[in-house]
Amino acid sequence: MAKRHFNSLVSARGRLAIALAFAAAATAVLTMAGAAAPATNLPREIRLVSAEVGGGGADVPPEGASVGDSDTFTSVVSDPKTGRRLGRSEAVCTIFDIAKPGGHGPPARNTTFHCSSMVRLRDGQLTAFGRVHFDGHGRESNTPFAILGGTGRYAGARGSARSRPLGEGKTLIVLRFVR
Repeated sequence: MAKRHFNSLVSARGRLAIALAFAAAATAVLTMAGAAAPATNLPREIRLVSAEVGGGGADVPPEGASVGDSDTFTSVVSDPKTGRRLGRSEAVCTIFDIAKPGGHGPPARNTTFHCSSMVRLRDGQLTAFGRVHFDGHGRESNTPFAILGGTGRYAGARGSARSRPLGEGKTLIVLRFVR
């Protein structure tokens, strides 16, 4: 398998939206008061800033962008008010549908990715899943990602996450929890 970096398909803005919208879901819990609070005590909304710090990918045959190609991301999430680092996530996004296989970006065009993430934290982990579609002009959808749940302190967490690029490689994450 040939290796390639996600930069070949999606702009920096798109990479952040894909990988970081749901990566922040787990670290949001760290900003709450009460270290032992169960997921049922989550606030309705939390805002975070996220930044990608690494990644890579795999180009499966045929060469170029095609269904099954995957990209990985490592991200750091911090408190938007203090800048304090709260956690780290690992994510993978796979091309699920593409109108014209074999091309290279950025930006990705007429392409749909399915993305999953696992965030490891001191007191447990959270998982999330989302779909990102890039239209014919390379504009991404802003569909919310689903917070699927977690382990340890984060067991039972659920809700959705949205993202908005801030520039300079940073993304604002808005998490909404269901009670």
